[in-house]
Amino acid sequence: SCVLGLVVACHYQGIRADDFGRGKGRKAYDIMAADLCSTCHDEFDSGEGSFVKDPFQRKIDLSERFMYCILMTLARRVRQGVLTARDLDMAQRERDS
Repeated sequence: SCVLGLVVACHYQGIRADDFGRGKGRKAYDIMAADLCSTCHDEFDSGEGSFVKDPFQRKIDLSERFMYCILMTLARRVRQGVLTARDLDMAQRERDS
């Protein structure tokens, strides 16, 4: 998660986003979101958050970094008691439907 001011939930848009609910006119599932400031959000949207030159490797790098941000957000939410196992179960049911 970001510490550069106001943060918003930024839905995963990496190379596996379609596996997590993204589709035409749909964002990935809410559980697949990282708390990011607007600067970091913009870097993921634009692809400027990676210094990798090869376009395909850049997508992999950004996707992996995004997943890391999501995991850090989820871990923080669990520690703070904001997210529980019941919430994760509901997210799984959303994915299965």
